Amino acid sequence: MIVISYCLLILCSFSALANDNDAESIKKASNIFYYDYVALVSRFGYSGYGTTILHSINYERAVIDNIGIRTGFGFYNRGFLKYKPFDDNELYFLMMNVHSNGNNKFNFGIGALLKKNWRYALAVNASYRYQPYKGGIYFSTGISTYNISYGFNISMGYVF
Repeated sequence: MIVISYCLLILCSFSALANDNDAESIKKASNIFYYDYVALVSRFGYSGYGTTILHSINYERAVIDNIGIRTGFGFYNRGFLKYKPFDDNELYFLMMNVHSNGNNKFNFGIGALLKKNWRYALAVNASYRYQPYKGGIYFSTGISTYNISYGFNISMGYVF
């Protein structure tokens, strides 16, 4: 499923590049490649709260104005807690992001987070993002939730 998602995003990218006659598609940058750092607070049964750090590399493609599809790969670590770190700590993302107009945007995203052992979680985020219209440095910060975990995220990348 994840492989199919990546293939579709790559095909969409090539179809946009092939449309050289449309001046609007040349002016507006439609792709974002970025690193996302998320610090989550999770509830672990009766043991209290613990912190999980989530690292991911993401690619987002604008499908239509103000709507993008995000896919990514990441991992989480809980090494500094007293709990044994998971062996299956690889994660895959597939999300839809809706955002406002301009370079300074409010962003809302919803989608799924899939673990290596085929378990999944609902992923929701709300953030501020700086995304230059013609391309350049991308920055985002906000809040994220994954099932019963919540936390803050910060992202940096490049718009092209």
